[in-house]
This record gives sequence, C-alpha cells and structure tokens, in this order.
Amino acid sequence: VMSYLVRMAPGSSLPAHRHPVDEECVVLEGEVRIGSLRVAAGGFHLGRADLLHDRLGTDSGALIFLRGAVPDASQGLS
Repeated sequence: VMSYLVRMAPGSSLPAHRHPVDEECVVLEGEVRIGSLRVAAGGFHLGRADLLHDRLGTDSGALIFLRGAVPDASQGLS
C-alpha cells in the first residue's frame, strides 16, 4: 500500500481496472468522472478491493490523492 498524488491533464483518463485492496481517492483540484459518477474538489471515492473500478477521466484536469495498492504496470497505468 502506498499514498501518491496524480495530476491529470485535461481530457486524460485511466482505463477500468481492479484493485487488490481498497483504494481511497480524494479530489484536491478539478473534477473527475468515475463511470457516471462525478467527484468534484473536496470529494471522496472508495474503490473496493476486487471490484471493477470504472474508467476514471477528467475534462478540465484534476489533482487527486490516492491511497491504495501500487499501480500495476501491466494495466498501462504508468
């Protein structure tokens, strides 16, 4: 488990994926979409372990704090 910041450029996204442990996400700046859910700055999302985590994207860009498993390079999340 690790904690990290991800700055997402406008229009960027991460593909749908699974987590081996629960992942906590706090949106610090901007807004992200997780499937049909919109999470604005100050919002929190919990990605449950072993459940499919919908595509995460942003139209305007975002800074997010994540706490969870080390990203799996085989999923193209580098």
